[in-house]
Amino acid sequence: MGKMPSKAKRGKRRWIGLEFMDGKISRERALEASKRFLGCDKIRLFDLVQDIESGVSKGIVEVKHEDLAIIKERVNNSEGSVKHVRSVTMSGKIRLVRSRMEIIKSKPSK
Repeated sequence: MGKMPSKAKRGKRRWIGLEFMDGKISRERALEASKRFLGCDKIRLFDLVQDIESGVSKGIVEVKHEDLAIIKERVNNSEGSVKHVRSVTMSGKIRLVRSRMEIIKSKPSK
């Protein structure tokens, strides 16, 4: 296996925090809804926290930096028309998105 490229040579990414108006949504459905909402197929769903009581699930997706202009335009134009997904926050650091959305990342057990 080759040496990992330096941080500067790796692709830049942005993290987007989304809310799904379904407290019990599966990862597959959340990913598909995110792709439709953002208008981009090259995204990855990282965190998904389900809350059945409030009826809102929170998720964080990773997008490529070069797709960001298209995504921002789509989110700004379709924010009111997509009823079941809402963009909450965006950052270059997943830690900040988790903090803003109050998602607590559990540490893996050893």
